[in-house]
Amino acid sequence: MSAKWPLDGTPLEGEKQGKLNPMTLIISCATQDYAIQVSDRRLTWRDKRLADDHQNKGVLFEFRMAFGYTGQAELEGEKTDIWLTKVLADSRCNSLSNALTLLKEQATLKFQNLNIP
Repeated sequence: MSAKWPLDGTPLEGEKQGKLNPMTLIISCATQDYAIQVSDRRLTWRDKRLADDHQNKGVLFEFRMAFGYTGQAELEGEKTDIWLTKVLADSRCNSLSNALTLLKEQATLKFQNLNIP
């Protein structure tokens, strides 16, 4: 049986029966000439209900690095891709090294304050 992925967020047959486990899929490929990263856009709640079928799970930094993430879709009420973009837009991110350092520091602070069951 081939699955048809509805664009309107309608659950698949297995989802209706609670048989499918939600997961994020991120695939990256780099060659000598190109780099590409793709991900699914489906967001589910912890109880497996569909939350959004159009969620970004990746951010590009200065056409030099692609970040993909799984897990927390929101950090203290802000979408994770928006939070990540704001961190990387900081004026201190004037190099890839500085961007990674700042991202590590900000993510550590943010995740220390999360209450995750």
